[in-house]
Amino acid sequence: MELFLNEYEKLGVIGRGGFSVVWKVRHHKFHNIRAIKELHEPIEDNDNGSKLYQSFCKESEILLRLGNGGHPNIVKIFRSFIEKDKAYFEMDFVDGEALNKYLENNKFIPVSEAIKFVNDIGSALAYCHEDIYQYCMDKTIDNLSQDPEDAGKVLIDDEKRKELISKYKIWHNDIHSKNVIRKINGDFMLFDFGLAITDGEITSSKRKNGIEEYMSPEKFESGIFNERSDIYSFGILMFEVLAGRVPFEFEEGKNRNAMSEQFKLLEKHKNAPLPEIEPLRKAAFEAANQGKIYKKDYPEWLEKMIKKCLEKKPEDRYFNAKEFFTEFEENLKNNNSKNEEEIEKLKEANEKMHIDLSNLSQDNSDLNEQIKLLAKLIAKLGETTDENIKLKDEIDILKKEITLQNIEISELKEKLADALALNKKNKTEKKYLDYFGSKNKMKGEFEINNVGKTWFGVKLQTNESNPVEPEMMYVEGGNFMMGCTNDEVSDSRNDERPVHNVSLNSFLIGKYQITQTQWIAVMGNNPSNFKGDNLPVENVSWNDVQEFINKLNSATGKQYRLPTEAEWEFAARGGNKSEGYKYSGSNTVSDVAWYNVNILQTNIVGTKQANELGIYDMSGNVWEWCNDRYYKYDDSAQNNPKGPSSESLSSRVIRGGSWINDYRHMRVSIRSNSAPNDSSYCIGFRLASDSQ
Repeated sequence: MELFLNEYEKLGVIGRGGFSVVWKVRHHKFHNIRAIKELHEPIEDNDNGSKLYQSFCKESEILLRLGNGGHPNIVKIFRSFIEKDKAYFEMDFVDGEALNKYLENNKFIPVSEAIKFVNDIGSALAYCHEDIYQYCMDKTIDNLSQDPEDAGKVLIDDEKRKELISKYKIWHNDIHSKNVIRKINGDFMLFDFGLAITDGEITSSKRKNGIEEYMSPEKFESGIFNERSDIYSFGILMFEVLAGRVPFEFEEGKNRNAMSEQFKLLEKHKNAPLPEIEPLRKAAFEAANQGKIYKKDYPEWLEKMIKKCLEKKPEDRYFNAKEFFTEFEENLKNNNSKNEEEIEKLKEANEKMHIDLSNLSQDNSDLNEQIKLLAKLIAKLGETTDENIKLKDEIDILKKEITLQNIEISELKEKLADALALNKKNKTEKKYLDYFGSKNKMKGEFEINNVGKTWFGVKLQTNESNPVEPEMMYVEGGNFMMGCTNDEVSDSRNDERPVHNVSLNSFLIGKYQITQTQWIAVMGNNPSNFKGDNLPVENVSWNDVQEFINKLNSATGKQYRLPTEAEWEFAARGGNKSEGYKYSGSNTVSDVAWYNVNILQTNIVGTKQANELGIYDMSGNVWEWCNDRYYKYDDSAQNNPKGPSSESLSSRVIRGGSWINDYRHMRVSIRSNSAPNDSSYCIGFRLASDSQ
């Protein structure tokens, strides 16, 4: 096989532009996946080189400067080089899709994800506009003095800080939805700095390059550009994520390249009032959720910040992204504190009732879907007098009713008071109803196995003999075809192929994902973003999990481990009892998975339908770490495979999809990967062990 640049195997084209093409490649020796950006035109590598070469050098300088501090939401560049009169950048490969494609496929973006987007890209821009200087200072060149009491610290007064910011800051100059990637784990990444400006210089010969719908009025009209122009483009992008479309568009059916149409769009940017977000978001919600009623779900402060970004006059906008992000973080902190106070009041009000509120957690919106649904159930608790009413019937009624109205926190407190008063009057114990739609058979299974105990929802996700240890399910060994072909599902991915035969010995695997209660008992801390005893632990890296396993094994004398990728898929498919479902336990994704249509965060483990082996949440809720290093499949038959052994393959496999992903990522064959020291609020794990 002929190698690309004598080192790489080409795996496909990631994207094309006017000046370059980006390849997905794999190193022929070390097997690591990278992205290579190749400029189309040949360049001359000399002092009198072409403008293209000068542009390449400038972009190299900017990208390497950005990579120096390693911001997590900016695509990392490893090197730039010239080979046979062609210029190249070697970059980190980001597994995900461009934001414009994601918005096309998902007409309505949950507010929690919208705020996650603002946080990630706002932080990246704040780094570019200001914070980058901290990573680029050169003590010699910048004439910095050293703190005599701290050899690792330099002394910088306010004037010097401003000087360094001015020297090292970067303006992106091309912010739009095609230049943001949504990773498969839900993080957002900013990339393509080909038009970026630093030190007051443009890196492209065409100053007004970019997409007109995102251009600030001053850039569109005259090419004038600074930090505030980036702010305007970012404001357009935030508006689009919330509203489902940009505020100012070309007329449908018209030639966007015609001067007359360009002028019309410029006039909109300059003079047209900003459309209101709420009616557009309402339309997007109703298009994506037929039959459901929309109620405003995003905070007022976010809308005000977006409007300030989109002021017509540059001086009326935020000075730079650092100022924007500082205000955003403060608003977010205040918003979360407000919701935390409300939730604590609800918990106090429920001390006398058998209602588990441990899963209530603040969302970044003023309304919380979980609180709304719980309010409905509490109202029903107060009305229910028939002891024989079936849980499934009750849940079905509530599912229908929840579409008819939305309940705010203040209304919930009133319903709590009514329910408490009725409970006291009737002097009857009200049983807890599982408010996330678990099946009636779960209640029946509980009562059969726990004679004399009262069903209060899903509580027994741990081994009762030792609550720290997970409840394990026996998986009888067998053979299965691992992977997925396009014949099975149209949206399968290349890394799910080729399908290959795998034989496995019997093993044990966790019935549930590891919960925060279990993690805290072993580690003494809780890194999770979404807090709740019976929620899956998340925000833990593969390395963190190894430490957890070592401590658990020392305490119990057992040999827990992560499942291999083959064990994970075999168990997810239902083992020898498999019915051949697309998702783990059903062909109807909502029966078995918490994903981005029915939830805004992680959920209590075990509240969806189990698969054929009685294992829960192998589709959705959180991605799950596997022990294997991530690599392409081999088509040969394998016996108890444990993945590649090469230490050059650092990424580890994650499986199952999460609450933030769409239905396509809930399939039993879907694969992804993450670096072993990376953590995310959508990645958790379950344990396995040998069957002996």
